[in-house]
Amino acid sequence: MKHVFVINPVAGKSLAEKELVPKINKIQETLDVEIETYITKGFLDAEKFVRLRSQTGEAIRFYACGGDGTLNEVINGAYGYDNAEVGVIPIGTGNDFIKTFTNQGYFSDLERQIKAESMVVDLMDYNGRLCANVCNIGFDSEVADKIATLKTYPLIGGHMAYGIGILQQFFNKMGEIFRIELEDGEVIEKTMLLVAIGNGSFYGGGFMALPLASRVSEMLDICIVNKISRLQFISLIKDYKKGKHTENPKFKDCVIYRKSRFAHIYGTKEFKLCVDGEITLTRDVKLQVVPKALKFAVPLGCKIIESTILS
Repeated sequence: MKHVFVINPVAGKSLAEKELVPKINKIQETLDVEIETYITKGFLDAEKFVRLRSQTGEAIRFYACGGDGTLNEVINGAYGYDNAEVGVIPIGTGNDFIKTFTNQGYFSDLERQIKAESMVVDLMDYNGRLCANVCNIGFDSEVADKIATLKTYPLIGGHMAYGIGILQQFFNKMGEIFRIELEDGEVIEKTMLLVAIGNGSFYGGGFMALPLASRVSEMLDICIVNKISRLQFISLIKDYKKGKHTENPKFKDCVIYRKSRFAHIYGTKEFKLCVDGEITLTRDVKLQVVPKALKFAVPLGCKIIESTILS
């Protein structure tokens, strides 16, 4: 098997080429494996590169070296090719995909990555494209849009950008009307603060919006937070981040949590859809689980966490 490191040069602090490439060269000298590096050139370049290489039929493991957005491009390029596996080297801002695995530090250990074993995981289709982790709309997608700008400023790192983005949005309009249709025929239409849908638990740099989610259940988890007051927001955000909203009675009247293989979301106007941390605009979005869609390389010593609810 060939090991191909697909590197986003602007991920994180834009030090990937300077810091990661020498480590890759060193591990190639240490281990008897065939290694290649590819530096992406812009938006969707990783997806195009991975798809072209997958079409050769050669057994390849692609390592998405960046954040969740880089992973999104790589899985969209590798999907449908049995010869392709995907791994993650987390050098981005949020790196939320790997938070549902134990020993997350091992994802930065290149030897453990080379020795990884693959497991088959679900993905999510949204309007014909694939999502690796979580799609969200409303308050959180507005924050994500602000973060993209904030991270371009000097001295503002990932965690600081999240904090500033939340504070900025806190003082803007909170709540939009959405209509959500689920597989069993249930229709939910109301003013919502936010909606998160996916098969991963974390998004937004560590918010556990979907604590009951699983990458192998062939179901999507859906969390809807109704419009709430700013005072309620302040009192609830800490427990929401920890994933306590499915078990704490104080969330009973403001959170709706469902599992479904399908969801269709309609807005009353064009809205921002955040997919694995990246923003797109739409008037409606169809989401459905894609079972057993991807061979994902789990570093040696890591395993998937079936329940991510913290004690």
